[in-house]
Amino acid sequence: MSNPKRGGSVFRGVDRGRGRGGTQGGTDRGPNFRANQQQQARAHVPPIYQPPDVGKLEDKLQSLNLTSNSTPPRPAYGTKGQKLTLYTNYVAMISTPEKPVYRYALSFEPDVKGRKLVQVIRLLLQAPELAQFHHDMVSDFRTTCISLKKLDQDDQTISIVYRAEHEDDPRQGATTYRVRVLFTNELSLGDLAVYLSSENPLATCDNKEVILHAFNIILSHHTRSASKTITMIGASRSFPMQPTYGAMGKLGAGLTVVRGFFASVRAATSRILINVNVSNAAFYAEVSLDKLIEIFRRESDNGNNITKLASFLKRLRIRTTHLPEKKNQAGEVIPRIRTICGLATPGDGRDLPQGKQPKVPFFGADSKMVEFWLEKEAPATVAPVPRAPVPRAPVPPPPVPRSGVIGAYYLEDETPKKSKNKNKNKKNKKPNAGAPGPASPGPAAPGPASTPQGSYISVYDFFQRKHQKILRKPNLPVVNVGTREKPIYLPPEFCEVMPGQSCDQKLSESQKQNMIAFSVRNPAANRASIAGDGLTLVGLKGNNPSLLITVSARLLGEPAVCYAGQYAGQKTIWVKNGGWNMTGVRFIESTRLTKWTYVTIELTGKGPYQGKEAYSSTMGSLPEAISEFTDRLKKHGVECSDPDVHQGLQIENADDDKLSKAIETLATDGYELVLFIIPAKITDLYGRIKYLGDVRFGIHTVCSVGSKLGKFSIDYEANVALKFNLKLGGINQSLGTECPKVLKKGETMVVGLDVTHPSAGSADNAPSIAGMVASVDNSLGQWPAILRIQAGRQEMVSDLTAMLKSRLQLWQAKNKTLPENILVYRDGVSEGQYKMVLNDELPLLRQACKEMYPATDQNEGRPRLTIVVVGKRHHTRFYLAEQSADQRQNTKPGTVVDRGVTELRNWDFFLQSHHAIKGTARPAHYFVVLDEIFGHFCAGDRRNVADELETVTQSLCYVYGRSTRAISLPAPVYLADKLCDRARFYLPRMFDAAPGTAESATATPAAAGAAPSVVIHSNLKDSMFYI
Repeated sequence: MSNPKRGGSVFRGVDRGRGRGGTQGGTDRGPNFRANQQQQARAHVPPIYQPPDVGKLEDKLQSLNLTSNSTPPRPAYGTKGQKLTLYTNYVAMISTPEKPVYRYALSFEPDVKGRKLVQVIRLLLQAPELAQFHHDMVSDFRTTCISLKKLDQDDQTISIVYRAEHEDDPRQGATTYRVRVLFTNELSLGDLAVYLSSENPLATCDNKEVILHAFNIILSHHTRSASKTITMIGASRSFPMQPTYGAMGKLGAGLTVVRGFFASVRAATSRILINVNVSNAAFYAEVSLDKLIEIFRRESDNGNNITKLASFLKRLRIRTTHLPEKKNQAGEVIPRIRTICGLATPGDGRDLPQGKQPKVPFFGADSKMVEFWLEKEAPATVAPVPRAPVPRAPVPPPPVPRSGVIGAYYLEDETPKKSKNKNKNKKNKKPNAGAPGPASPGPAAPGPASTPQGSYISVYDFFQRKHQKILRKPNLPVVNVGTREKPIYLPPEFCEVMPGQSCDQKLSESQKQNMIAFSVRNPAANRASIAGDGLTLVGLKGNNPSLLITVSARLLGEPAVCYAGQYAGQKTIWVKNGGWNMTGVRFIESTRLTKWTYVTIELTGKGPYQGKEAYSSTMGSLPEAISEFTDRLKKHGVECSDPDVHQGLQIENADDDKLSKAIETLATDGYELVLFIIPAKITDLYGRIKYLGDVRFGIHTVCSVGSKLGKFSIDYEANVALKFNLKLGGINQSLGTECPKVLKKGETMVVGLDVTHPSAGSADNAPSIAGMVASVDNSLGQWPAILRIQAGRQEMVSDLTAMLKSRLQLWQAKNKTLPENILVYRDGVSEGQYKMVLNDELPLLRQACKEMYPATDQNEGRPRLTIVVVGKRHHTRFYLAEQSADQRQNTKPGTVVDRGVTELRNWDFFLQSHHAIKGTARPAHYFVVLDEIFGHFCAGDRRNVADELETVTQSLCYVYGRSTRAISLPAPVYLADKLCDRARFYLPRMFDAAPGTAESATATPAAAGAAPSVVIHSNLKDSMFYI
C-alpha cells in the first residue's frame, strides 16, 4: 500500500464483472485511468518486506500475560520437540497508512443480487455524484465501499439507471436503482498494527475484523482491475484465463482446470501478513454450446442422462451468434449474453393462455419437436384512404413475420419497425436472442394450426425462415435462456460459452482423479509458483522466494502403536515417517463372526458398467480369494467361521428392488455381516447398499471391488479386515504406554463433531447433517456415532444436548461412571463462527451435562470441558528451509507451528501429523475456544499446557482404526466427517438430483420445508456402522 503522505492513492479502479461463479478482472474508468493504470497498480500495491526477528517480540509479549476478549489466551508457546526453521506462504506488510480511510455501507432499492449487483456498484463508482472520488474508492461489490477521502455527504442516495457492461446507454425502460451510500465509520488502518505489537495487557482493537476486511478489499482490487483475462471466485481467489500466470489442464466432460492463487490479509503477533497460496478450480471449456454438449455426452459417465446434462448447463452464460454484431462507441462488440435456465420442459409457459402455450413433448426435446405460438405482427394504425376495389390475386402462404408476440414475449428483428400499438415500447427494445416460447405438460391444449392471429412454429423452422439459418445439429436439445414462465428457446449451435465461468457442480470420479493429478505438485514447485506468478498476480512484487517469511517450528516425536502379539500380551510397533505395518500382529480386541456371506453384483442395465462382472474368472477362483481373506481375518485375531455359500445377484441398476429384497432376506436370516463384491467404485450402488444395510434392515455391509480382491494383496486384505473388526465392535490398535496422561486415566471422553452442508447439485430443500462420534473408554478404539438432520446451511448443531447425552449414556454403560473431562474437537467452523460455538453450542453442551451429572459433581466443577475448533480449509503451508525433507520435500509428520503466523492473544497452532504421500502437505489448524481441562491438568506449570494439548492432538491422529498410518486430523474429527458423508447416501434425492437413486431414507418431512429424519437401525446404532 502506498504511503498516503506521498500523495498516492491506494485505489485503482473497479471490478470488471462476473463470470459464472466468479468475477473477471479489468475495467475502464476513463481515458486518464487507462493511460496510467499499470503505473498506478505498481504504485499502490501494499509493499512487502522480510521482517526483523519476530520471535524476540513474541517472547517479550508472552511474558506480559496478555488477555483475549472471549477465548482463552495462549498459556505459553510450546517447547517440546526438535527446533526447525520453515518458510511459509506469507509475506509481511512493510508499513500501514497513517491517514484514515472511510467506510460506507451500500443498500439498494429495489433489491439486486449477483452479477447485476456487481454492475450496479460499478456504475455507482462511475456516477457523476462521486466524480471527484473516482480514483479514491473501491468496493467489495456487495455491501461495502472504502474511500481514501471522506465523501461530501454522510448519507446520500444516488439513482443508477441500469445498463449492461458493454452498452453505452441504458435500454428503454431500464430499471433505476436507488443506492444509499451511508457512512459507517472512520478506520485507522495503523491501529491494527499498533494493537498487534502492544505491550498493554488490556489493549483491544474493536475494529480488527473491519480493518482486515478493508485491507482485503484493497488487496483484491488490484486483481479485479488489472486485466480482463483474470477471473475471481469469491473475494480472494484469482485465476488467469490465459496461461501467462498459470497453467490449465483438461478434466474431461467439458471442463478444464485452471491454476490460480488465493490471497488474504491476516493478523499475526506484531505484524500484518498476506497469505498467498496456489488454488485450483474447474471451469467450463470456452467452446460453442453444441460442442460442449457433445463433449459432455461423449466423456461423462452420465452422458446419456438428460437430467445430468440439464444440471451441467444450468446457469451457464452464453453469447448468441445468430444475429449481426453490434458495437459500442469504443468499437467493442456488444455481446448478447443470456443465462441458461434449463432445457425445454413440459410445463414451460403454463401461465400463458390455453392454445398459445409451447408444445414440448418431453424433457430435453430438440429443435424440430419444440414448437411455440407465433403471433402475427399487428398492422400499423393508418388513416384509411378510400379507393376503388380491385381484383385480388391468389395470396401465397404468409412468411414468418419480422416481428411477433408470444404471450408477453416479442420476436424482434435487428431494426424493428416503429409501431403505434400498445406494445410500442417493447418493440423498440434490443432484439431477443432467439425463439421465445413456453411449454405445457405433455401436448398443449389443441389450437388451430394457423389462424389470422398466428400459428405454431418449431424452433427449427423459425430459425430457417426468420434468420435463413439451417440447423446443422437439429437433434440436440434446445436450451431455455428465458424462464419457465416465459421461456426463450435457442439451438445450442448458435451459442458460445462465455469465458471465465467456474463450475460449481460436483465432479465425477474421473474428473476428481484428473483434478488431483493436475493439482498434486511437490512443495518446491508450489513455493516457486507462489513466490513468482502468485505474488505478481495479486499485485505484489514477485519472482523472489526470499520474500516469503520464515517461522520457528518444532518436530514432535512419533508415538508408538500397540497391537496384540501372536500368542500373548501386547506388541509395540514403532512408527517411522507416520506409518507402520501389521505383520505378525493381531488386533488389540478381536471379535467373533459366526454367520456371514459374500454376494457378487452384476449390473445389467444400460451404462458404463453394463455386463461387467464383479469378479472376473481371469483373476482366478473367487472361492480361493475368499478363503485367503478368511485366513487373513483369523491371523489378525477375528474368530470367524467360513462364509456361507456365495450368492450372485444380477440387478438392472442400484434402485432395482431385487437388491432391496436380497438384503432384507440376508438380515432376516440372521447374517451379521455381508461382503458385497461389486464391479467398480459405483457411487450410487455403494450408497444404496449402505442405506439398505444401515437404515432399512440393520445389517453390517462391506463393499469390495472385485478387481482389488482378486489381486490377493496382503495389504488390501488387511485393510478390509480392519473394517470387519471395527464394525463388529473390536479395537484394532491403541497407544499403549505412549498414551498421554490426560487420556490414559480413563477420565476423558473425546468427542468429534461436524456438520456437512448441501453441495453443488443438491436440491433446494436439502438439509444440513450434524454428526457426532465419541470414545467409550480409554482405549480410543471404538467411536459409536449419532446423526441429526437439520435446516440446510445451518452450522450450529441445534440438537446438541440430546446428541451429547446419548454419548454420555454409552460411556456410563461401559464404565459405570461418567467422564470427568469432555474434550470436544469441533470441525467445520470458520473463523467468523468461533463466537457461535461459545454463545450457541456451549450452552447446549452444558445443558446435557446438567441433565446427566449429579449436583455434587457439578458443584465441584465436573465435567470439565475443552473445545478445540479444527480447521482444514485454510491456505497456510510450510516449506523446509533446508534440504532435510523427505523424498517429496515435505515437512515431516509431527511438525508443529504455534508462532510467526499466529496471534499471541489467541491459543492456536498448526500441526502436520501425517506423511503426505502426494503433493504439498497441508497442516491442520487448531484453535482453542474453551479450556477447562489442560489448564487444570497442568496447573502450576504454564509451559506444559500448550505442549500437552499438542501431544494429545498428535496422538489422536494415530488411533484411526481404518489405517496403518497417522492421518491428517484427530481420529474423532476424521470419523465425524466420514459419518456425515455416509449420511448423504441416505438422502440421495436431496444431495444428488439425478434420477434412479435410492429413496430418501425415512425422509418424510413433517411439513413443507421441514428437514427429513434419518434413523439408524436399532441393530447398528451403537456401532461404527459408518466405517
